[in-house]
Amino acid sequence: MKTIFRVSKFSSDPKIYTYASSFVRALNDLGCDVEMFNCKQNFLPLGHKDHDHLTSKFKFVNNVLVNRCLIKTIRETKPDIIFFVKAENVSYKTIYKIKK
Repeated sequence: MKTIFRVSKFSSDPKIYTYASSFVRALNDLGCDVEMFNCKQNFLPLGHKDHDHLTSKFKFVNNVLVNRCLIKTIRETKPDIIFFVKAENVSYKTIYKIKK
């Protein structure tokens, strides 16, 4: 069974439809083991603000944290395939490190 690592924006409520969650459901139906990583998660201790509602300075800091956490998580899970959808805050340097 292939392990697919999905990097996208996911809702914390599974009842809320997101573009990314439709891919996860389809891949699960095909028998794939899908791990999810929310690249728009707020890692800063600023309450429950969504990444999209942070100021530009806080977004920059949060994106650094997102990229570090993504690299760490991928090293731990060692997926067969990594699938990015609307993950524009993942830097090219992070993708390069993941490829290595």
